[in-house]
Amino acid sequence: MIRSGRVLPLATLLMAGAALAQPSGGGRGSRMGGGGYADPSGVIAAEMYLGRLSIEKGEWAALAKTGTKDAILFTPSPVFAQRWLKGQHGAPLSVRWRTETVYMSCDGRAAASVGHYVQSDGKIGWYTNLWRRDPKQGFQWTLSHGGPTDKAPAAKDADAGDEITAKVAFCKRRGPRGAQPDPKAAPPPPAVMLDPGQPPPMNWEDKSEDGSLRWRWAVAPDKSRTLDVWMATEDGKEIQVVTDRAAPPGP
Repeated sequence: MIRSGRVLPLATLLMAGAALAQPSGGGRGSRMGGGGYADPSGVIAAEMYLGRLSIEKGEWAALAKTGTKDAILFTPSPVFAQRWLKGQHGAPLSVRWRTETVYMSCDGRAAASVGHYVQSDGKIGWYTNLWRRDPKQGFQWTLSHGGPTDKAPAAKDADAGDEITAKVAFCKRRGPRGAQPDPKAAPPPPAVMLDPGQPPPMNWEDKSEDGSLRWRWAVAPDKSRTLDVWMATEDGKEIQVVTDRAAPPGP
């Protein structure tokens, strides 16, 4: 089982009011079961900020402002988001996001958020965003994966009053005494995991710094896509928490 999971009322999240104006790094950290230190509200606040920017400025501007240098989008082939977004013109759609679940690494430095969205043209869909905490910028998305669906509920803003489930991975033991991550330790410098100066890969596998959250994505020759995310469990194993499958694009 995953070591800790809870439902967070929006009233609790809104206590970090400044985070809604600008994403927080979540540096304070709240102690979770088993010695883990993580604060999922930082990711939720960042996603709320992304959603508000999308409504105010359009989806393209919102994604560009909140993404990492090596962030990946699918068009349906993988593209480096910052470079691709600069080439977009015209009136972009606004998107309302409904965050449903956040899965976070034990050290609180990586997360996956899952939910549904509704576009300004009325189309609905599902999404999974991957997030990385930068010591200066706070949480930034590193991958946004999703697709249309006719089965999603009517999507709302993340701050529309719905409760959001947050789950934190179990801390993997380190060292002979099983020392856990130090919440006061300085975070590592920001890292660019992929080189935006090169063509993006067609598949990629990565994990959080502490190894408690792992993910893999791939694009097949027919442009169908997969995204899988795993979390560390108390028994030293993993449980799969995200299984995204996107069909090839239509004609």
